[in-house]
Amino acid sequence: MKGQYHSVGTCAQKVNAYGVPTNAGPDPASVGPGDDTNCAFDTDCSLGFRCAKVGGAMRGHCMK
Repeated sequence: MKGQYHSVGTCAQKVNAYGVPTNAGPDPASVGPGDDTNCAFDTDCSLGFRCAKVGGAMRGHCMK
């Protein structure tokens, strides 16, 4: 958290009932190329992913 108009702050951490930080990973839905939809171009994929197509297919899947 940081104050208004400040460029430096403190990161908040999730803790349990005893104040011990919990080491929960990211939500599985928040990482990866997105949903399981098809792509036609690399620009249809998230940054760092490309549209991989098989043979002469018009559509493919986003792959890293």
